[in-house]
Amino acid sequence: MTVIFCTHIVSDIETIAREVILIHHGKLIQQGTIPALVSEMDGKVWEVVPESNELETLLDQYPRSSLVSRNMQTVIRIVNDTQPHPKATPCAPVLEDVYLYRFGDDAV
Repeated sequence: MTVIFCTHIVSDIETIAREVILIHHGKLIQQGTIPALVSEMDGKVWEVVPESNELETLLDQYPRSSLVSRNMQTVIRIVNDTQPHPKATPCAPVLEDVYLYRFGDDAV
C-alpha cells in the first residue's frame, strides 16, 4: 500500500515514513529512505558557539536548524556546504537538516 502524506512537520515524517519524496514548486527534487537522505548531508551540518558580536551576522548569513543555549552559551546549528565559521565543528545530520538544506528560505 502507498500512502501520500504531505507535511512540513519533520518529526511526523521520521515516525511514519520508510521512503521520502521531496517536491519543490511541483518538481521532484529528491527521493530515498530517511537514512539515505540524511547520509547525503554528512559534512554539511555544523555547530558553532559564536562570540556575542558574531551572533547576528551568523543568523543573517546562514540557514540554521536550531539555536539553543548550552552551558550558558548560544549554540547555532548551521546547514551549509562549507565550514561557516572557524570555530564551527561538523555534527551528525538529521532529517530536519535535509529539509532546511533542500527548501532553504521556503522552509520557514
